[in-house]
Amino acid sequence: MNRRAAGVVFCILSTLLLISQYLCAAIWSAGSSKHSPGSFSYILECIGPFLPTASAVCLAVGIFYLAAAEIMDIRHKKS
Repeated sequence: MNRRAAGVVFCILSTLLLISQYLCAAIWSAGSSKHSPGSFSYILECIGPFLPTASAVCLAVGIFYLAAAEIMDIRHKKS
């Protein structure tokens, strides 16, 4: 797998992690009788900071790999 493909995979993984946070909160709140924005925010807080943090790390790694692939491609074309 080349750097460009790895960067795309990390960006997709970042998106899936961020979506899963909101999906888990929506599933968890589906059984609740109260449907308010405050209760959804509370459920998001209960899920914890792991998924947004992991998503941000994966996005940073993905962007790094994509940038590295472009820089290496430019250097290869100059040679």
